Amino acid sequence: MEREGIIKGYTALLAPEKVGRGLAAFVRVRTQTPEYESAVFERFVQEEEQILECHDVDGEDCYLLKVRTASTQSLQKLLITIRSFPGITRTVTTIALETLKEGGTVRPAINRTKPEEG
Repeated sequence: MEREGIIKGYTALLAPEKVGRGLAAFVRVRTQTPEYESAVFERFVQEEEQILECHDVDGEDCYLLKVRTASTQSLQKLLITIRSFPGITRTVTTIALETLKEGGTVRPAINRTKPEEG
């Protein structure tokens, strides 16, 4: 499965609160053209350790970020940085009070006769 590219890698699941990342939040990001430069923001997202996931979404917003920070103060600093990018017009943040499930793995679809199109 590694040779076929199905297995992308291996990782250890850490307890976020034990490694200084106890606060989980989801940040919706809206952008506006022509000021917005996706390559610059997306490079920042790739390099910022507090951003665990980034999804390019359709609808009212442009991106959905999953972030883990040490505190509300560090979340605030991260949001200030995100909002400083040219073309970022709005962020909406939801803080998780408790995480019931995290770090799930993708399992193969039961009917694997043909891959999903996307």
